[in-house]
Amino acid sequence: MSTRFFVARPVSLQDRNQLVQEQQNFGDIEVVPVDEHYANITHQTLAALRYFSHPAENISAPLFIVKTDDDVRRSDLLHTLPSRADLLEL
Repeated sequence: MSTRFFVARPVSLQDRNQLVQEQQNFGDIEVVPVDEHYANITHQTLAALRYFSHPAENISAPLFIVKTDDDVRRSDLLHTLPSRADLLEL
């Protein structure tokens, strides 16, 4: 299972530079065209969902789209999702 992280466009130059470095290192981050701010959370979420409504050719449709926050550990979250085999039984 692959994971993609969607983040809003950082406001500070230092945060932007750090994000570019993380994108280059890990290749699993997408920056949505919305400024990072609490008031923009709805816009950030919609921009991430739009990514999958018109995916690039090399992007497959996800089994799950999970909206979470930075204080949730990915490993804990993955244990709560059904397996692909469970989904095929539905």
